[in-house]
Amino acid sequence: MIQTDSKGFEILTQAPARISFVGGGTDVSPYAETYGGAVINATISIYMLARLRLRTDSKVIISANTRAEPLVYPDITKLRYDGQLDFIKAIVRSVYDRPEGFDLFFHSSLPMHSGLGGSGAMCVAILEAFNKLKEHHERLNRYELAERAFQIETVDLGNASGRQDQYAAAFGGINHFEFIGDSHVRVNLVDIPMAGCRTLDQTLLLLWLGERDPSGRIIEDQIDGIRNGGDQLEALHATRSMVPEMGEALRTVDVQRIGELLDLLWQQKKRFSRHVSTPEIDRIYERLKQAGMIGGKITGAGGGGHMLACCEIDSRDEVIAVAESLGARSVPFTFVHEGVLSWESSVRTIAPPQTGTYVADKATVDSADR
Repeated sequence: MIQTDSKGFEILTQAPARISFVGGGTDVSPYAETYGGAVINATISIYMLARLRLRTDSKVIISANTRAEPLVYPDITKLRYDGQLDFIKAIVRSVYDRPEGFDLFFHSSLPMHSGLGGSGAMCVAILEAFNKLKEHHERLNRYELAERAFQIETVDLGNASGRQDQYAAAFGGINHFEFIGDSHVRVNLVDIPMAGCRTLDQTLLLLWLGERDPSGRIIEDQIDGIRNGGDQLEALHATRSMVPEMGEALRTVDVQRIGELLDLLWQQKKRFSRHVSTPEIDRIYERLKQAGMIGGKITGAGGGGHMLACCEIDSRDEVIAVAESLGARSVPFTFVHEGVLSWESSVRTIAPPQTGTYVADKATVDSADR
């Protein structure tokens, strides 16, 4: 258990975002339960960060780089779902059983709706911070951590989602995940030599196209298609069927084939929902292919966010230049092999509370109780 003596200790965590190569959508219910889902994704050097400090009183202070002011509560019993950082409140309800209050700060390295699994990674990072408080024999393992994060997002908060984001953040690396149904998940490492990973770092680009709408309506279209046996279901089957070939292309670092498969997958992904692409995204995609991109696809549900683009090294600069001329932005990244990490650190200096930036206790509690 973490030390909590008078010197002061804190828990720090980080969980990586991910890019999805193939199979995204097949991890969403009811497809996974009915047909079995399969995804290959990889964690990248973009992290969600959390810091947890226990207090000597009952107060709860939650702050983030995405908020102008912290949320302040007199104790955990006053945490109510009110649209303000509800996923943190759900985590606290799920795993926190200590009498002390706490200060929790989290840092998101991604914009909203980025398509890189940021919300799943953030949930895993914060859940791991509270998990670290427990005795070793009581702590959730990586499977349990990922599944608890998934349940919090989908069951407790009612956000339709697949499981790949939480499992990627928990395990890290380049993995072939098999979603057999319910909480049955098999994790298979895609073994790529270090030199191969460095080659992929150079031949794969991540391009920020701009914020998209929440993915709910795309997933709703997908779920309706699965239940009705429509075009979406055929597209999901086709996507899943390309998982073995993508795995082999990655293992052998066949850049040409990886790009060709991404192009085929993008065509299938657009069948999931009419909201997956837009005329502007289609225009950018065609211009990038003319500049030397072999193939690519939107990394999340669709409609915007990030595009994963594959090109040979000698086309890299031209593809980036054309993307930026069209209003996109190249986002540097490398592959990382560690999943969520947590560690304890001594609090060497504690700044006095700047009460002027805090939400007033009474106002916050009143708002939460409405």
